[in-house]
Formats: sequence, C-alpha cells, structure tokens
Amino acid sequence: MLRKLWSHWLTLARKIGQFQSRIILTLFYLVFVTPFGLALRLVADPLHMRPRTISQAQSGWQPRETRDIDLASGQKQS
Repeated sequence: MLRKLWSHWLTLARKIGQFQSRIILTLFYLVFVTPFGLALRLVADPLHMRPRTISQAQSGWQPRETRDIDLASGQKQS
C-alpha cells in the first residue's frame, strides 16, 4: 500500500518539478536575459559604424592611418 502511494507521489512530484522548472527558467529569461540583450543591442556598435565626432557624422568617412610610402615599402608588400 505504501509503495504504491510512494510511486504515485514520485510521479506527481516529478510533474510538479518539471512545471516549476519551466516557470522559473521562463521568468529568469524574461526578467534578466531579455532586458540585458536589448540594452546591449542599443549600446553596442561591433562594426564601429556609428559616428564618434561631428565631422564623421557629416561625411561618413572613417579615418585611415597612412604610412610613408617609398619604393622599398612598395616592393616589400607587407
């Protein structure tokens, strides 16, 4: 009698545990992960496409570093 009752309790407890884990993980995702992802998407600029200064905002050109170019560096091609 007690074994049968215990096995039914284990089945019910497993179903309750699965339900609770889904609720807890869903709430965790909605409360922590989603706002963090949205905030990061609004702030981050991985391709560096947003202008940093007013002159870059007007022209759209990205600054480029130039090096001294001479015949030796042209033959080296590195």
